[in-house]
Amino acid sequence: MDCPSYQYKSLAAPDHIRLITILPGWRGSPIQLGIEHADIDSHPKYECLSYALGTDGPDRSITINDSSLFVTATLYVALEHLRHASRERKI
Repeated sequence: MDCPSYQYKSLAAPDHIRLITILPGWRGSPIQLGIEHADIDSHPKYECLSYALGTDGPDRSITINDSSLFVTATLYVALEHLRHASRERKI
């Protein structure tokens, strides 16, 4: 069964940000993420990822909130390296 495509949602206010939770998994297993909107004034805990879009096209599939999203190979590799085997990581 295929997942529906991820649907982008606008932020509710200028002081809101998107936080991505990288769900645990072993190298080579599918990448699964959660996304949430958070008020920056609530001081959520997260790590930053600086990423520049390269010239490669979006050709790798990930799962985000039970939907599929195609990302570039370089972003996919970055997420694989950031993912822990047994705990979530918020970026």
